[in-house]
This record gives sequence, C-alpha cells and structure tokens, in this order.
Amino acid sequence: MMKTALAMIARISRNSSATRKISGDSCEPPTQDLLGDFRLFLDDTSIVGLVEQAVDEVASRLPQWPCSGAAPVPRSMLGLLTYSYLTCRFASDDIAQSCKSDPVAKYLVGGHMPNDEVIRAFRRANRPWIEQCLAGVISKVADQPAALLARAQVNPVDQEFLSDSPALQLARRRVELATLFDMALSE
Repeated sequence: MMKTALAMIARISRNSSATRKISGDSCEPPTQDLLGDFRLFLDDTSIVGLVEQAVDEVASRLPQWPCSGAAPVPRSMLGLLTYSYLTCRFASDDIAQSCKSDPVAKYLVGGHMPNDEVIRAFRRANRPWIEQCLAGVISKVADQPAALLARAQVNPVDQEFLSDSPALQLARRRVELATLFDMALSE
C-alpha cells in the first residue's frame, strides 16, 4: 500500500521536470533554496521518504498526545508539519487547507483533517521533535551539513544555539517562521 501511495505521489509531483532525485543519502541543493521550498530540488516522493525516515527516528521519543476522531495520531502530525515546513507552508490555516487539497498532505495524515487549532497545539507541545525531524531531513539533503549556515548565511541569534548543529539551527528557523505566520494571521 505504501508503494502505491508513493507512486501516486510521484505521478502528481509538482515541477517534475525541475526536480532532482536523491542519489544515495545526500544531494546538493541550490544555496539560495536552503531556506526555501525543498520541492525545487527534490520530488515529493523523495521528500516523503526522508520525512517518514526522520519521523521513524524521532517517533519513539514522542510523548502521548490525546487524539480525537478528527485528529491524526501524533506520528502523522509530526510528518505533516515536517513536510509542510520543508515545502514553505508555515501558516496553520494553510496546512489545514492542504490536508483537503494536497495529495501528499492527505497521504501523511491518513485521511484525517486537522484544523488550524489542532496544528498550532501540536506544534507548541511538540516543537523539539518537529525540529529534530526537520534537522534530520536537512542534514540528509545537504552534502556537508557544517557548511549549511555559511551557505544560507544563517547566524544564530542566541549564544546557546551556537553549539547546535547547522541543520538544527535551520530547522529552528523554519519552526519559528511558522510561529510568526500564525501570530501575524491572528492579529
């Protein structure tokens, strides 16, 4: 079933002529796109594979999170938010809407339709795990993770983050963007 779903995602992948498959465990994204949409240099199937792998690595550390019939399980939410932030979909409203219209988002949430409040609550409660998933994908995509910050011209603002890996710093930036989008849209 997973192969069928991934094949479906591959067929509907956006910009298929402009995408590039991953060879081995890494590929070199264009420098200016490290903070942009990963679909510019990876197809949806590759991104989903990397997201699912990152979720597998982090999922064992996820806390129990109450689920209702309308909300996906934490593992699905973690995959959805990781994918969304990698593809520059930051606002919770946009992510909720994508669960209705984007085949990849539908696949990741397994047919559930989380609303923007559920998405924001999950992000607040599970930010460290979302950051870990994002960092896992970013570090696999980048050929030399140590060069990520220099190429993306990212400078940590807080001294405590200086010891964090470059991929984790980029992941934190994406989650912070999501928080800022939601704050701006709520005003």
